[in-house]
Amino acid sequence: MRAERVFVFAVTLTVSVAALMMYQCVLRADSLVSPMEWVSAVLFAILAVWLSFSLAIAILGFVSLFRDRITIQKQERLPNIAPPDPNKRTSVLVPIYNESTSDVFAGVEAMYRSLAATGMSDRFDFFVLSDSREISIWLAEEAAWKKLVARLRREFPESRCGVHYRHRSNNVARKAGNISEFCRKWGSHYDYMIVLDADSLVEGETMLAMVRRMDRDDRLGIYQVPPVPIGRDSLLARIQQFSSDVYGPIFTAGFSRFSGPDANYFGHNAILRMAPFIKHCELPRLPGEAPLGGEILSHDFVEAALMSRAGYKVEIADSLGGSYEECPTTLGDFAKRDQRWCQGNLQHAFLLISEGFRPLSRLHFLTGVLSYCASPIWILFLATTLVIAFGTEAIGQPWPDYGLALFVATMVVLATPKLLALAICCLDRPAMRQRGGFFAVLTGAVTETLISILMSPIMALHHTRFVGSNLAGFSVSWDAQQRGEHGITWRQAFAESRPALWVAAGLTLLLSIGAPHLLPWFAPILLGLWFAPALTVLMGSAAVGRRLRRWNVLRTQFETSPPAIQRLRDEIFDRMNHDSAVQPETALTFESVIRSHDWIDFHAGLLQSTETSSPADDQARRIANSIRLIGPIEDIPPTIQFQLLSDHELLLSIRN
Repeated sequence: MRAERVFVFAVTLTVSVAALMMYQCVLRADSLVSPMEWVSAVLFAILAVWLSFSLAIAILGFVSLFRDRITIQKQERLPNIAPPDPNKRTSVLVPIYNESTSDVFAGVEAMYRSLAATGMSDRFDFFVLSDSREISIWLAEEAAWKKLVARLRREFPESRCGVHYRHRSNNVARKAGNISEFCRKWGSHYDYMIVLDADSLVEGETMLAMVRRMDRDDRLGIYQVPPVPIGRDSLLARIQQFSSDVYGPIFTAGFSRFSGPDANYFGHNAILRMAPFIKHCELPRLPGEAPLGGEILSHDFVEAALMSRAGYKVEIADSLGGSYEECPTTLGDFAKRDQRWCQGNLQHAFLLISEGFRPLSRLHFLTGVLSYCASPIWILFLATTLVIAFGTEAIGQPWPDYGLALFVATMVVLATPKLLALAICCLDRPAMRQRGGFFAVLTGAVTETLISILMSPIMALHHTRFVGSNLAGFSVSWDAQQRGEHGITWRQAFAESRPALWVAAGLTLLLSIGAPHLLPWFAPILLGLWFAPALTVLMGSAAVGRRLRRWNVLRTQFETSPPAIQRLRDEIFDRMNHDSAVQPETALTFESVIRSHDWIDFHAGLLQSTETSSPADDQARRIANSIRLIGPIEDIPPTIQFQLLSDHELLLSIRN
């Protein structure tokens, strides 16, 4: 591990210094370095270190995978390891917030059945932890859970693996608070917890392997299994899935070797040791107010750092498969997710100088900040180069020839990780065949690269806007994620792309007047900005994505041979839709629950058994009294409906 870290830092330093020296040659072509050129050099140095570090991680991952030959050989051996400790129990947590009920419970049932097939499910319990605020979704979740439990009890009458549901009336601290509340109330009953997202899928054998790894090392606090995106058809989603499948392994392996026992936690598809998590990983409240102060949004990095500070290991399971997730399907959804992550990562800047954190944890915080600040830094760098170029144009000096060499060197740094990833792909012939063969993978890599070049300025503008908005004091709202395939209309695309088009027009005019010789150099940026509406529509199109898959472009091994857990989830989802079509059910509403004694008893009992009943305020109680006396329930505000449904004593009083 020490050697790997020395290697990464050495490569980063060497490449960064070499790049900076080349840039200095460009600046010193006229024998004078202006203050603006010094500013551009500083900005270039930051970007050079950022790119060089990524290159170093990729090289380390390539060397590691080449030495190990292929990670699948390790995966195939995992099921043969001794069974987990029978005296230890694991909770599987699925936090949700206004999600598609059928999607969530189809995934939970698929994981339950996959785990039951191993014969060791009795050591696990599933918990669906809901923070949903929409009453119709909340009630639909309860109905879906009730059906699922009845169905599993019929099919697995001897199983001790439970599926539990709990809904919070006050969703303080979002997902982190949801998990924290579970740990406080029920964590003492479990040794480990596997934390998932609403769209996560994890094979039963993978869960067992995660538990075995924790059993073997009492000092392992968090074991993160990198999730692989699968199951989506839009062009944007298929690009993400292709990148994860082809490029992901070398970066995951490199990061794992570099970080060792001081790795990171992604917030889901990981197993955590319950006792130290409860004792050491309570999130601090940052000084000041949101967006940069107050509650920590990106809790995962901080929880990993707190676990490391307490003396426990945090590791990446780079050789363990069977862990999956879904990804955003449109540029708008992708940007919204990044906006939430941006605010959370910027908060980590305060933790860089906090006491007690290990050096690698601070580095994780720094990389999280730079993953979004790199975009405004890049835009500032481009602005300074334009000012410099206009200055040289004004005094009649030619643009230095060193610029071409620097451009080529930058392209080599950017392309090398992808070339190394393709080389690793060639070592795994079965997976290569599932991806369509070498030429199909090469075509996919070229397609992904060209589209990424065009998308880069668009995403850079988004990230710059997010960073600027947070620094100006504007906080992001917590909305439910749009996970389905829904596409983008041209009207929506032009509305979302308006800033990109304004920047494209201004930059084109500026270059045409002040430095027309730079237009070819800025062509990739300008093309991406000018074609932002078309790219937005294209990226969100499932039809385009499916057509490219038929042509074997961007094909992944998981599209050719879908994971067993995905096939099982899809079968369950189709069955649920079929049952709904054959026997349609009226959607539950506040009125239908209040008018049903059985549903009041069920709902109130669930509130009491999960200790989530919350007393209603005086206004809600007055409305409850009017319901008891005269019975009208129309026109009750949704906020009051929510309170009434959250107070089990008040509900029972209405029933009686």
